[in-house]
Amino acid sequence: MLCGVQRQCTGTAGKITNCQIGVFAAYAAPDGSRVMIDRELHLPASWFAEPAQLVAADASQYAVFATKPELAWTMIERAADDVLLCFGWVRGDEAYGDNTVLRQQCLSRGLNQVFAVSHDHPITVAGIKTRADIAVAALDRAAWQRYSCGG
Repeated sequence: MLCGVQRQCTGTAGKITNCQIGVFAAYAAPDGSRVMIDRELHLPASWFAEPAQLVAADASQYAVFATKPELAWTMIERAADDVLLCFGWVRGDEAYGDNTVLRQQCLSRGLNQVFAVSHDHPITVAGIKTRADIAVAALDRAAWQRYSCGG
């Protein structure tokens, strides 16, 4: 039995299929090189409904369910606490950007961040609550500047 396998949505396959889901952390160096520095296996919540399944899959070290953003924060904390790592930014896709708690945790550690958010994600611009897609559509083309994000 492969630990964590079940029918679930995976961006890699672009569909719902039997798979494992992992959360990964990579370090992007100023010279453009990248290296994987950490990883966590994401176990679906259904796996915690049957503790015997965790034992059978040799996954008893996973005592409690954790969301992908919670796993990401665990890795971000480990990286931030590592005296050998020096980094200026944390970035991720909308699975992480839509998670307000993760963004607040990064802010609380003083970590710069750039996360994608879904088009209907609620944001506040100039004190007015709106959706991300509406706020972006209201911007003039001259409001945009293109920056490289490690690549």
